[in-house]
Amino acid sequence: MQAGLADLGVAQVCVVGLPVRRTLKLLTALAHGAWVVGEDYLKACARARTTLDPAQFELVAEIPGCCIARVAGCGTVLAGLE
Repeated sequence: MQAGLADLGVAQVCVVGLPVRRTLKLLTALAHGAWVVGEDYLKACARARTTLDPAQFELVAEIPGCCIARVAGCGTVLAGLE
């Protein structure tokens, strides 16, 4: 499975497969402060037939910096560069 960004209205979500590969898309997602979640998030959204809160699916154990990048507001810094 390849990583990609999805705009769900409130936040961006990057879905990655396990094991996590450090790709340009993943690094871009981290730089933009996107949620980084696993495939379980997509499966849960499909079962619920709606978009779920990505907080409980965030891959903090696999990518320790994902929460730090999102909470630190990295995306707001990049928004000024565009």
